Amino acid sequence: MPYLDVTLKSNPNVRVTYFGLEISILIGLLFVFLLFLLISIPVYCGVKWCEERRRKRLPILRDNHQEL
Repeated sequence: MPYLDVTLKSNPNVRVTYFGLEISILIGLLFVFLLFLLISIPVYCGVKWCEERRRKRLPILRDNHQEL
């Protein structure tokens, strides 16, 4: 594994590898993706539910206008 040129001041012998850095970045991206899904799925379902309710309500409104 190639090493990054990063050393800790408290312990100069400790080095951070690319592999460890990549794993942390991938975990961060996975967390962001899951957060996006957590927000977008309820919003999408809510919009879809509203559209279905509007479609069910529209024929009733048309009937009322015809009676008037």
